Amino acid sequence: MTYGELDRLANRAARAIAAAGGGTDRIVAVVADRSVWAVVGMLAALKSGSAYVGLDVHYPADRVAFILEDTRTPCLVGTAAQLADLAFEGEKVLLDGDLPHDDSEPNLARGGQDLAYCIYTSGSTGIPKGVLIEHNSMVN
Repeated sequence: MTYGELDRLANRAARAIAAAGGGTDRIVAVVADRSVWAVVGMLAALKSGSAYVGLDVHYPADRVAFILEDTRTPCLVGTAAQLADLAFEGEKVLLDGDLPHDDSEPNLARGGQDLAYCIYTSGSTGIPKGVLIEHNSMVN
C-alpha cells in the first residue's frame, strides 16, 4: 500500500467512524493483528477526531469485553475477518468493506487536550486500568 492509498483509505474510514459515533474524546476500538490494517485503523480513528484503543485479535474474550465496556466504545474498527467473531452491540466499521466514497481529508478542529490513545495495563492487580494519552503528551 502506498502512502497515498493509506491516506485515502484512512480518510474514508474516518468518515465511517464519525458516522458510527466516533468523535472528540470518544474512544474507538481498533481490532487488528500486526498488519497494515492496524495502521489504517489507528490513523482513521485519529482522523475522525476519536482516540483509539488497540485490541489484539488474540486477546482473551473477557479482556476484550472488559475494555469495550470500560471505554464505552461506540464502534469497532477492523477487517471483516478480524471482527467476525467479536460479540458487540454497537457499530462495526469494516476497513475492507463498504466505506464512504469521499476520501478527502476530514476537516476536524483538534485541541491539545483531546484524547488520542488509550492503553490498558496488564491487570496484575486483578483489574486492568486504562491510561489515557492526550495529543499534547504526544508532541515533543
